[in-house]
Amino acid sequence: MLELLQKVEGMSILELGVGSGYLAKCLADSGACVTGIDGSSEMVSIARDRLGPSADLHVHDLNCPMTFLPASSFDIIISSLTFHYIEDWEMLLQECHRLLKPNGRLVFSVHHPFADIELAGTTNYFSKACVSEKWGENVTVTFYRRSLTEMTTALRKASFVIHGVIEPTPVTAAKDVDPRVFDKLSRIPWFILFDAKAV
Repeated sequence: MLELLQKVEGMSILELGVGSGYLAKCLADSGACVTGIDGSSEMVSIARDRLGPSADLHVHDLNCPMTFLPASSFDIIISSLTFHYIEDWEMLLQECHRLLKPNGRLVFSVHHPFADIELAGTTNYFSKACVSEKWGENVTVTFYRRSLTEMTTALRKASFVIHGVIEPTPVTAAKDVDPRVFDKLSRIPWFILFDAKAV
């Protein structure tokens, strides 16, 4: 995602799902003015430790409008692996369009719909599904699987033009970390990334 964004110096960027603040810190270090939102107060606290006490960070549920942010405030909105936790993309994408300046960019990644179909317990690729997945012993996460058609249609309806759709593969260095996962992700698309412009 950072490679896709390229030069961001002087730009105002909103990160939805800021998490621990890793991407936000990279962008801030490159000269961008970054605002971050996350639904977890714990993650926002970690991000604030990374970015500094004056960082513009907010705890907010992305299922609700971001009324505390004024319209046409950002050059770019980014989101890494967050949108699939949101059931209603219509509202979220309308908010993204409202918050972007004219011709602003929305760059986001989600689970690849092909990768999640087995977890969804369905053989119908085109059916939207609520999926629960267990992480470790005590954590269960819930997200929504959508077809590629549903994703692109939602973007179009919110007045976005898609300029790029990327199915990323792992970098070569990842092979040394976990050869099995590297091999799997080199053959099966696990994530998908959209680069869209507000019109």
